[in-house]
Amino acid sequence: MKTIDFYTNLIKDSIDQNFLNERLSDPELDIHKILVLHELLKEREDYTALVHATMLVQIALNTHDNVTKNFDESTLKEQQLTVLAGDYYSGIYYHLLSNQSDITVIRQLAVAISEMTQLKMDVFYTEYGTVAELLSDYQKIEMKLIDKMAEYVKKTADLEYLTDWAMLKRLEYELVRLMQGTTTFLQQLILQQTRDTLSFDDLKHGLIHQYNLQQQQIQDKLQTGSYHALLPQNIDLYGWKQLKDNELVHGEVSKLMNQ
Repeated sequence: MKTIDFYTNLIKDSIDQNFLNERLSDPELDIHKILVLHELLKEREDYTALVHATMLVQIALNTHDNVTKNFDESTLKEQQLTVLAGDYYSGIYYHLLSNQSDITVIRQLAVAISEMTQLKMDVFYTEYGTVAELLSDYQKIEMKLIDKMAEYVKKTADLEYLTDWAMLKRLEYELVRLMQGTTTFLQQLILQQTRDTLSFDDLKHGLIHQYNLQQQQIQDKLQTGSYHALLPQNIDLYGWKQLKDNELVHGEVSKLMNQ
């Protein structure tokens, strides 16, 4: 948690801008990705700058995604500001990396952005039959920046566990937000692009089913020695355990978790 707090404060300080603060919500950080990037890069001298810059790229891309899928002429000014905010975050990333003597990392991230854009176009305009099918493709987008940084530091052998772990935590995040009544970008995407998901109840059932499968897959691979745990599975980044155990939802959620 100290690692998360350190990077969260670092990132928030670097993107603090009064004009945007007054008009837009703070961008939400993918804190599971902070931990994955820190794990991959912590042996490098410049690991802090690399994690910081990569997360700024992620924030910029997430910000632009909100415009891509939520464009509404009635909130045109807010949408324009959101685009500008994404560009602003990108500018900070370029500024940070301009101080790096090794331009390879800039090239790696540029390739990642290009590949993510192509993958997004494929996913955003494909109709899927099930949540599982969509998430299988979405995971490639979710992990693209991490893949490229793993290549950069030659630690691709660690990617399989970190990819599985990151997806598990992303599913926990989505379930927490869904049960709190907050609709996320990924939830909207699933509802719009998946034929078997017609309601929020369908969405909840689909996400919990995928969560169970993801958790079991990790356990199976650990038991067979396919990989080893680099980050603890039981770390609760988003309040999932507390919500799951809450008496108001415990009966329904525990039933679905055991299906």
